[in-house]
Amino acid sequence: MGIFIWTSAISIPTIFAALGYAFFTLELETAVLEGDALFDEDLDEIGKYSKPISYVFFGCAGLALLLLLFLRKRIGLAIGITKAAAHSVAAVPLSVLYPIFQILGFCTFMLPWTFYLLHLASMGKRVDQKLSFFDNDQFEVTYPTLQYDQITQYGFWYLLFCLFWSSQFIIAIGEIVLAMCYSKWYFTVDKSGRIDTSIFSATRITLCYHAGTAAFGSLIIAIIQMIRAIVTYVQKKIQEAGPASQVANAVACCFQCCLVCLERCMRFINKNAYIQTAIFGHNFCKGAKEAFFLIFRNAVRMAVVGLVSEMTMIVCKLVIVLLCSLSAFLTINHFYPDVTSVELLCIFVAFLSWFIADMFTDVLGMAVSTILQCFIADEEMFSGTGSHYVPKELDDFLKKVDAGNATQRAATAVPVSDPEVSPLIN
Repeated sequence: MGIFIWTSAISIPTIFAALGYAFFTLELETAVLEGDALFDEDLDEIGKYSKPISYVFFGCAGLALLLLLFLRKRIGLAIGITKAAAHSVAAVPLSVLYPIFQILGFCTFMLPWTFYLLHLASMGKRVDQKLSFFDNDQFEVTYPTLQYDQITQYGFWYLLFCLFWSSQFIIAIGEIVLAMCYSKWYFTVDKSGRIDTSIFSATRITLCYHAGTAAFGSLIIAIIQMIRAIVTYVQKKIQEAGPASQVANAVACCFQCCLVCLERCMRFINKNAYIQTAIFGHNFCKGAKEAFFLIFRNAVRMAVVGLVSEMTMIVCKLVIVLLCSLSAFLTINHFYPDVTSVELLCIFVAFLSWFIADMFTDVLGMAVSTILQCFIADEEMFSGTGSHYVPKELDDFLKKVDAGNATQRAATAVPVSDPEVSPLIN
């Protein structure tokens, strides 16, 4: 696992260096082709930008390598967190299949939602429209359309909001359930034995005690998505108005970008708030506040662990896609040699395997985030006294932190005759 994570981390400067080398060799190739009349028109433009771009990528590669050297200890923490997260997932094996339960819940919701949508769509008034293909209107095609009154249109917007809120609620319930399972694994002393948790008991506790937290957090995301849908509708109307409304369209695009950034930030805050809820039982507002200040106090750790875990997930998904595509190619060639367009089938398998791998690696990503918050909370609650809960993957790191804190307290202590009344300088 450690070698795999370090490989994922080293891949960042390697990719930058490879891109820099590619642009640098492109500049050399343009120098070789100079004088060829077929390429003279484009060589100047290519050679003008390829060399500076290569220097930029080489600089990014050097900067990324320096960051890896500077943050090597925190990368060691990220390796320990990822290992502990993998063990927590192995301790609750049904958690890997929890996305399937979420899909079943979403399909259950979609059945009545589709029924109401079709019923609402049938309430439109039929209006025949004519489409002409020539200027003299000699060839016309008549096709039916449906027009809806204002109340029916409001019904469509209401159903869209129900779709946003319900889907985000299902995601929020899943995040709380998974965080509860992995946090119970962390705060269990004997991790080699049976862990007193399961997906079903965590789901029952979440639905009975934390459904309001999930509903409130998902409501915030649903409102942002609803505003984005309205802005998209306005953008469509602006584009239909013609080129005279380009300024309004640009303003709407900027507003849409701001909403996308806001949604991503709120998803990140919600995820960490749900973890706080699973660990300490906080409501959404208190959990979001505690998560925000926890991230603020440990910004570098959170950034490094998040980056390393994200790169690890990407490498995992790429490996899965590669293996699935290769196996599909070999299987089709061996059992169905007469099939044509094997490459298109393999591309379809690659896309499908990517989405499936993304769905299941999100479980490991949730485990990494939960174990990281548990570790930080454990460190803050038991710093200097030692913790019985920290897993062996993180035990060495926590001992180093405790030793450093003890050394700092000894160095900053006020030497007085009565140590019982002597405060420590913080």
